[in-house]
Amino acid sequence: MKVQPVFYTQTNATRFHYNRNENRNVNYLDNSMQSVYSKGLHNLTFGANIQKLGTNFSKEIAEQSSVLQKLIDKYFLNPGTVNLDLNISKEALNNIKRIRIFASGSSKNAAEMAQGFIENTTDIPVFVESASEFMSNRRILNSKEDLAIFVSQSGSTADTLAALNIAKGRRVNTIALTNNPNSVISKKADSNVTLDAGEEKAVAATKTVTSSIFNLMAIGLKLGEIKGTLKSSDIDKLVPNFRLIPGKINDMLEDTLVVKRAAKIIANSDNLYYYAKNNNLGAVKEGALKLTETTGKRVIADSSSEALHGTFASIKPEDPMIQVITGEYGQNSYKMSVDNFKEIIKKRNVQNPIAIKIKSNNTLNEVLGKDIDPIFIDIPATKEEYTPILSTVRFQQITDEVTKILGINPDNGGGFLTKFRQNISM
Repeated sequence: MKVQPVFYTQTNATRFHYNRNENRNVNYLDNSMQSVYSKGLHNLTFGANIQKLGTNFSKEIAEQSSVLQKLIDKYFLNPGTVNLDLNISKEALNNIKRIRIFASGSSKNAAEMAQGFIENTTDIPVFVESASEFMSNRRILNSKEDLAIFVSQSGSTADTLAALNIAKGRRVNTIALTNNPNSVISKKADSNVTLDAGEEKAVAATKTVTSSIFNLMAIGLKLGEIKGTLKSSDIDKLVPNFRLIPGKINDMLEDTLVVKRAAKIIANSDNLYYYAKNNNLGAVKEGALKLTETTGKRVIADSSSEALHGTFASIKPEDPMIQVITGEYGQNSYKMSVDNFKEIIKKRNVQNPIAIKIKSNNTLNEVLGKDIDPIFIDIPATKEEYTPILSTVRFQQITDEVTKILGINPDNGGGFLTKFRQNISM
């Protein structure tokens, strides 16, 4: 019989005793010694009971399935085609050798999650560029060989706008993806795609992120259609995967028990590690960003393979580690993710491992072995290229539950970012 261990989490000034099997707090050594996190960051507290009062952050997480359903209804009106005008000819697209996506913050994370999908549908290499870093080194843009996509939730992000101005000056084909069709970035680009996410009030972005991923994938489909790398029959085969996503999100929103268990461990830890591979690397970056900007916690987000070259060295046994493990048994990406997960846990004696995995994958326990007993957070079965949308929602739920435990209002970015974002919009 597998023994359920007792785990201890060490913060700067408190030892938190957590029994996973009982799923409850046992005791604190001394209430006066609790860290700022376990006390709930009182200076940033919303005031009343956050769980009962509700937040825009929670509300906007719940709105994501309906937002994506509207996009599905808009783009997939007729069989074999994507209802989207990108204002680029097949001749021009056939000359394109690089697609560059310029973005910052959550928009950049969304671009990284859609990057592989766009490459597969267009057979064109995709490079995700930090708009601000581009401004520093001014990489070459060729008017005939580059297609530039600019992602900005607000449509007014300063460095993204500056990068767009450079692209326009060099007569590069440009596409804007924003949540405001009347914004300056939308109006300046050659074509404009609207997120259609509706108003987002919480500083920590949610529905604009999943909408950005979805819209970028739709752009990839349309580019493939225009170029001819996707036939009508190919599009028809891919569309059903998109149609299932809203329902899968609803299923996850109703399935929160395990998320709450994981959140109890995370809430009482100051240092966390989020790992993934391939398209889900953007998802762990976005998950880390959500937790950091709402709670101020330190979160390292990295490739699980790259972690073994450095970042895993700072993991202490009590530090929670989350890894996204997608794919099915026998697939190379699955095997590498599991191998990385096992190696990090064993080398650092990780006592609080958490895995986000495909629900239908029931072999992971056997593959990990009896000595490793993580908390499993499931995402509904889906093809690997679509998992970042679902993983992102799971990370949002984790952040939401952590802020509830700590009594922090996530709507204002934990109080850290609101005043700084007046002139710097994502």
